[in-house]
Amino acid sequence: MAPFVGDVPPGHYLMMGDNRDNSDDGRDWGYVPEENLVGRATRIWFNWDLRRSGGPLWSRVGSAIP
Repeated sequence: MAPFVGDVPPGHYLMMGDNRDNSDDGRDWGYVPEENLVGRATRIWFNWDLRRSGGPLWSRVGSAIP
């Protein structure tokens, strides 16, 4: 996927898929207005560190999102 450069407008969010290098997500379909959001993220399900270790960041798996 080509690099994405953009400013997120006030009151909007950029949603990214769980496979950020190969996802059909907000980089393709644009920003989501805040009034379209129904819930909120509460936990980090699984976090991979492909640049450093190439494996999971176990310290973040299952951790709460403030």
